[in-house]
Amino acid sequence: MKEKLTKIKTYVGFAEKSGKLIIGTDNLLVSKKLKLILISDELGESAQKKLNNYALRESIIIYKLMASEIQEIYSKGAIKALGIIDKNLADAVIKIIANKN
Repeated sequence: MKEKLTKIKTYVGFAEKSGKLIIGTDNLLVSKKLKLILISDELGESAQKKLNNYALRESIIIYKLMASEIQEIYSKGAIKALGIIDKNLADAVIKIIANKN
């Protein structure tokens, strides 16, 4: 799993550098271009429900990861939800998570 997290961290870094990373539940809920949402298992139940409903309504793929995995992927702060708006980067992360890399 460590190798997968390293690859995901690389793609999240690319997304951040190119301005294609959205951080935080409130920011995710207003973003119109999301392709992927990653949430922490420590995210509050209400926020999880809001993001799950939003993802379902907007046909966005959402994955729940352990808090330690989210911290490994994005270590610049204690975040519990992040999203990628670039389709190619999102697809690369989805492929890694689905273990089809």
